[in-house]
Amino acid sequence: MFAPDRMLRQNDNASQLTPLLVFVKAVMYRLPMERVKSMNHQELKLALALHDATEDPSQREAPWYAVWSLHFGKYLSQVCEDAQTISVPIWYPQYSLVAYCDKPESDEAQDASDCEDDDQSDDEQDRPSSPDQLDILESWKTRAPAPSIPISASTLSAPQGEIPCDSQLHPRGLNTKQRSAFIAAEKIRSTRIPDFLRMLHCMREDAVKVIDSRVDLLVEIKPAGFLRTKWHVVIGQLHQQARRAFHNDPHLQVLGALAASGPEWFYLEIRRGDVAPLKANSDSSYQPSDADVNDSSILSSHPGDTTIAAALTAFFANNEILVLDTQKSDRASKLLAARLKELNPGLWPSEGDED
Repeated sequence: MFAPDRMLRQNDNASQLTPLLVFVKAVMYRLPMERVKSMNHQELKLALALHDATEDPSQREAPWYAVWSLHFGKYLSQVCEDAQTISVPIWYPQYSLVAYCDKPESDEAQDASDCEDDDQSDDEQDRPSSPDQLDILESWKTRAPAPSIPISASTLSAPQGEIPCDSQLHPRGLNTKQRSAFIAAEKIRSTRIPDFLRMLHCMREDAVKVIDSRVDLLVEIKPAGFLRTKWHVVIGQLHQQARRAFHNDPHLQVLGALAASGPEWFYLEIRRGDVAPLKANSDSSYQPSDADVNDSSILSSHPGDTTIAAALTAFFANNEILVLDTQKSDRASKLLAARLKELNPGLWPSEGDED
């Protein structure tokens, strides 16, 4: 369920302008202030975020983060509580699923074996071959943002020390070794740091100082149009990220995963058995806790085909994708919120007891 195994089929409505995208286009023609004031604040924020993302001259994925964070805030951030339990979902951008070591450069070589994956046979292909790889990546990541006015990025001169990039956001002016190092470092990062993840925090009245936390949804966001041709790349990244989430939490059995490309998206679920496990000593980020050992009430089950699951599956029949700001997307988002509760029922208030 929720696991695309062939090319995604284009949704019939995907090529049509949605109401907010119509507004976005109208902004370019100085829409009357009366019309703007008629929108509620949430609609206005989303419209302006869509405007920035769709008009970005470099067509990057980063401007879509604002659009999606607003969407997550509306549909997937509800706090639930009853007399005994309060459950708080929180969104984390660029949250690392492994433990990184922040050490001075002089210590890097000596302590390399203490950082990230120690199992060479399992994750050797992910390890940088030289410090240059991460240096190049960080230099590129800290470059100045693209201009806000729609002019060609090629007409701008790069600030001193900046690595210029082409329209595909790959660095330019690098030799073959440097470019390979950059690509390798970016690949490593993509398997360990999702664009967003949702972590559910649960507090109980009988043990108010103990907070049970669990990652229940991973999100990868790509530039508009990416899902049409390279959806398998996104799926691969999500599965590699899920491996590390499962390794960190032995009670986690199933993860929600959302892949987005601009305003388009689809949902799948990744079960522990779907991915090869990391070896016990291959990641230093997991440390057992008392809750892991003693509290069997928070174990995830393998949810079956519930009514909610079946209804959500129907939206992605034949591997269709949905588009933000459509009725289908809104309905599916509400069902997704309910489905995530089913995946970890022990971390949510009883359905009949919620306020």
